[in-house]
Amino acid sequence: MKAHSPIQNHTAIIWALVSRNFKTQAQKGTFAFVWLIVEPVFHLLTWIAILTLRHHQTILGFTIPLFIVTGIYPYFIFKKSIQNSLTVVRSNQSLSYYKQIQPIDSILAGLIFEVANFFVLFTASLFALKYIGYEVALFKPLLLIINCIILIVLSFGLALACSVIGFVLPESKLAISILMRFLYLISGVFFSIGNIPAQFQPYLLWNPLLQIIEMIRYSFSPLPIPNNLSLPYLFIFSVLSLWIGLSIYYHYRHKLKIL
Repeated sequence: MKAHSPIQNHTAIIWALVSRNFKTQAQKGTFAFVWLIVEPVFHLLTWIAILTLRHHQTILGFTIPLFIVTGIYPYFIFKKSIQNSLTVVRSNQSLSYYKQIQPIDSILAGLIFEVANFFVLFTASLFALKYIGYEVALFKPLLLIINCIILIVLSFGLALACSVIGFVLPESKLAISILMRFLYLISGVFFSIGNIPAQFQPYLLWNPLLQIIEMIRYSFSPLPIPNNLSLPYLFIFSVLSLWIGLSIYYHYRHKLKIL
């Protein structure tokens, strides 16, 4: 029998954990599985209704549905990755019996699960908008790909840090949950930085999630990217977040395998 390389073995472990996440979600019952889809769609429809009732037809050239779709799903990938990481170590304690499975594997598998879920929902929403008559065109595919990668790296780095925080300080879950709600309000899910008074824009632009969402939006627009958005800043911030997350995880890695 041909021996597998360490990379192949590790990849098989990650995909087995991803499959386990799907099965676990399905076993929670129909309501839990449906809520996985309904929750972001509920937010999507709510904001479309609010902005439409306020007599908005477009926001900076974007139709309201496309504007909200390109804001909701990137935010939910980030939010779910962080929230799930807070409990992932304790909820997967039984896996500590297997020496080849590390806590970081469960964190990465959880991120892949969330990305796959919301990628399907995001793509389905875009096709639905196109089907009912809205103009949906991807003008800058490379910009979309780059920012999706940055979003994943940022989410993974912070998820690593939060997994340790959630394990060492279980009471921190409430504080981080409140922070996620605050980020929901300031990350451009339902507004554009161009709608904010100029004197406040520099402060909001420190938020990398806001810039990622704005750039994902502009990948669906023929308009040039605003000068106040910065890919180098997002690259540096995401890599720094990954480095900090890996450093914190490496320092506590033995304490996370508590069985």
